[in-house]
Formats: sequence, C-alpha cells, structure tokens
Amino acid sequence: MKVLFFSDVHANKDHLKKVLEKSKEADLLVCAGDLSKMGSGFGEMIEQLGELDKKVLLIPGNNETKEFVRESEEHYDNTIMIEDNLGGR
Repeated sequence: MKVLFFSDVHANKDHLKKVLEKSKEADLLVCAGDLSKMGSGFGEMIEQLGELDKKVLLIPGNNETKEFVRESEEHYDNTIMIEDNLGGR
C-alpha cells in the first residue's frame, strides 16, 4: 500500500495541485493539518480532495477547526477525521 502524507497546503492551489498529481500513485492520503489558511479556502481544498476515488485521512491543524473537518465527512464519503475514527469506518 502506498500512502501519501502531506501538510501545510495553506489553501495554495499550486501546492494542492502537486498533492493531487502525486495522489495518482497513492492508495491512501493523509493530511497532517493546515489545509486552509486560517480557515480560509478549506472548502475549496476539501472539495478537490473529496472528489478523489480514495480515502483521505485528515488531522485538523492550527489553521482549521475540528468542526470544518467533521463537516467535510458529511459531504464527502472518502474524507475521515482520524481523531474521531480510530476504530475504523
């Protein structure tokens, strides 16, 4: 299994584009926080990750709230907040 770990995208579209390109070779993605820039841009970033046909495990960073990540789980079946789902999903 190939796992792509990434963090600190900070709502930068170019950085996310690189993640999405590298994700083609991965079976699983793990975002270790700071997908947004102080909460801004989280929706756009998570939307693109939510369209992937693979699981994306999320850890909230200091730039987004746990509520942002929990809400993404409601909209995208492939996004999972690690902290809330240690028992599996």
